[in-house]
This record gives sequence, structure tokens and C-alpha cells, in this order.
Amino acid sequence: MASRDANNIVEERIHRMESLRAANIQVDSGREWRFEEGESDAVAASIVMFGLPAGDAFSARSALISFYPDGDARIVEPAYDAVQQQIRIFYPLSLFETQVEILRAHGEVICTYLESATMPHLNSAFLHGNMPVAEKLH
Repeated sequence: MASRDANNIVEERIHRMESLRAANIQVDSGREWRFEEGESDAVAASIVMFGLPAGDAFSARSALISFYPDGDARIVEPAYDAVQQQIRIFYPLSLFETQVEILRAHGEVICTYLESATMPHLNSAFLHGNMPVAEKLH
């Protein structure tokens, strides 16, 4: 969509999509963490992904998926940090095992972020897999 500003056309971005093809994935279940007093910003678990943009139109190079206790106020809409080229997702801890299963079951994992400037409450981000890993023979 374009608008006119003093006879110049100004592009307005209505939708944004970023996608990252993971090359390095680090999973921290948080089981070995020892929370000290004052560590109110610590996550219960996390998944960090590094890789390359999933296509020529994308710029994402990392993704941070943070898991907090169910009902925690830090579980907010996903975001994309253009400066750090990072997709950020905030999930309840109850979804941790489901997300790890996606990592286990696929040879290629992609993290995608969708944003709508006209309906920001519909912003979303998710993991999805390509190339399912064949089950091992017994």
C-alpha cells in the first residue's frame, strides 16, 4: 500500500514475514538451573537457533524461543528484532516438549515469524520441520 507525501510515494509495510533455516540448535531445559534471589528475568527453558535466512527475501539469522511458567506475564506476542536479525518467541513451559519433538522429528527445522501492521494482535511465530527423520530400525 502506498500513500502520497508531498507528491512523493511513500511505501507503507502492511505485512512482514521472516524465516530462518536452522543450522545450529541449542536446547536448554533449565533443569540444572539454580535460581538466585533477584533473577526475575530468568527463563524456565529455551531454544536458541542460528542459521541462514530461509530465502532471498528474508534477513533473520537467529531465533530465541523462551519458555516461562504457564500464566507468566512475560508470555507475550512474538517479535522480530531487525537490528539483531532475531525472531523472538515466548511460550508457556507446557509447550516445551512439543517444540523439542519438532526438533527431534525433522532433519531441517525452520522458524517463521508473521507480522501484520493492520492487526498486530494476529502476529505469530512458529517452528516447523521439513524432511522428517526416518524412524530407526530395531
